[in-house]
Amino acid sequence: MKDDVSINEFVVTIKRPLLESNHYADIPENVIDHVRNDRDDDRDDVLLLNEQKAVLVFCNTPHTSRDILRHVNVAYHPDALKLYIRALVNNGCLQMTMPDKPTSKNQHYFTTKKGKRLLSKKD
Repeated sequence: MKDDVSINEFVVTIKRPLLESNHYADIPENVIDHVRNDRDDDRDDVLLLNEQKAVLVFCNTPHTSRDILRHVNVAYHPDALKLYIRALVNNGCLQMTMPDKPTSKNQHYFTTKKGKRLLSKKD
């Protein structure tokens, strides 16, 4: 269970047994890429939208949330922030430059080692 104070919610994660890679065969390849996380302590499959992959590539240097969403051609909207930025932060793929001030207008995000490792994976 994770307490995300910045968006005033609890996140509960229930791990599933590992699925065979052909389980995702019915999902169009241009929408979602299947990436397996190689960490021993987190063996779940990780699905990244193409836009999320673009965010991770773009954030090799720190960028604001507005710049990130503009880069992936998505309107600046709370739902877009949740899908393209907060989801990656919660998964440990993106990190805030000022984690103690999550709503700061000067907040920037950058790709973590885990995010870079996921990008380098090939199926």
